[in-house]
Amino acid sequence: MNPDFEAIVRQSSDLLCTHEPDGTYVFLSDAILPVTGYTAEELIGKNPYNFIHPEDALRVEEDSHAQVLDSEVPPPIEIRFRCKDDSYVWLEVHSRPVLSKDGEVTGIVTTSRVINDLIQARTGLEVALEKLESASDMAAVGYWELDLVEQQTHWSDQTYRIHELDPLETKDLSQALSYYPEEARQTLTDKLKEATENQSSFDVELPFVSEKGQKKWVRAYGKYQHSVGQNPKMIGVFQDITKKYIEQEYLVQMSETLKRQNKQFENLHQIVGHNLRGTIGNVPMLIDMMRQTDLNKEQEEVIEMMEQVLEAAKRNLDDLVDVIKVRAGLSENVEEVVFQDAFHKVQEMLVQKINEAKPTIVMNFEDAASIEYPRVYLENYLYNFLSNALKYRSPDRPLHVSITTGIEGGRTWMSFKDNGRGFSEREVKDVVFALDRRMHEDAADGKGLGMFMVKNQIESLGGEIEAKGVPGESAEFIIRF
Repeated sequence: MNPDFEAIVRQSSDLLCTHEPDGTYVFLSDAILPVTGYTAEELIGKNPYNFIHPEDALRVEEDSHAQVLDSEVPPPIEIRFRCKDDSYVWLEVHSRPVLSKDGEVTGIVTTSRVINDLIQARTGLEVALEKLESASDMAAVGYWELDLVEQQTHWSDQTYRIHELDPLETKDLSQALSYYPEEARQTLTDKLKEATENQSSFDVELPFVSEKGQKKWVRAYGKYQHSVGQNPKMIGVFQDITKKYIEQEYLVQMSETLKRQNKQFENLHQIVGHNLRGTIGNVPMLIDMMRQTDLNKEQEEVIEMMEQVLEAAKRNLDDLVDVIKVRAGLSENVEEVVFQDAFHKVQEMLVQKINEAKPTIVMNFEDAASIEYPRVYLENYLYNFLSNALKYRSPDRPLHVSITTGIEGGRTWMSFKDNGRGFSEREVKDVVFALDRRMHEDAADGKGLGMFMVKNQIESLGGEIEAKGVPGESAEFIIRF
């Protein structure tokens, strides 16, 4: 090699090498040391295939080395080369044959440069694109371009999927617009024209019919773009928003249904609370009028039975009015209620039964001391829980009651637990919250209305109640407000 040329080669930042036709190193520039950790002397006489990553070796042989041996200049190839410390460096290698006067390949010249940063950036881009494609699939969002001169479109795979088309099919603007009903097609055409003329953007939600006849709702967003040396174009995103419209339609239908039901309950509340109560209220007057006449013993007994039936009817009517009131959403005013104050009030209401049972009551309201809630409803829950705990206490042990509140997931909850007679899973399903069913059939009083009302009141305000029990051991009620 010419000494001057060799000096230039040795100073180059690129790695320059000469090889025998089989690849054996003949010469390596000084760049080999900072790139691989080897000196030129350590590699001369050795074959690069001993250092090329096994996964790249066959590709080098077929896509580069074989072409050089055929006196051709192959395209650059990217390979991993094992360094002295056993790590690998990415190289972009350019190869060309050295020919004799007779045209025979007598050697090979290669130039290589490190492309670790390029490979890392490209890998990061590929990962980002994969994530973007996954996000696009999950969000049902595609990408589109429209060449405003050629009137040709370019779509991403997700856009094709929304159209239910094969990605190999290309569409011009008129074909792309054909998937919209007439009115929607005109709207989109106008928006495209306006955005093009004003070099601005547009954002519309339109009905759409796919290639397979599937009716959908889509969102089309577009923005004008004009780069130097290129045709002006519209670029944008295309999203399937059918689920959103289905949910909106469902909510509208549910809202209308609830409005009708509430109106019916209000009417029923008026009928039961006013008309029936007024009618029943007239019966005592009729009984008094009957008592003013001469009655025999049998008639007196009948009237007494009528009074008993009337009293029961009044109680049932009051209960029915309460149920309808809850179902109709005619709830009490919401205010800040302190749990401890509400429970103390309930204790005062049940003081006689508490004195008889002498329960141990543990309260823990530290994590949630108060709640914005109808006071009457909360006191009703506590009254029913404590009343049932006293009523259904175990005869075998002293009654222990614990009340705890807290906040989880932004929602306030309350737990009321006692060690009384408990209940089974079947009873939770069939008895605990059922109307006209008592948790224990040997209970002396109770109509089963209390817990029925508790559940209805909680659910009418968007809450949930869960009952847990162990027969003969314990009962727990958990409210998530």
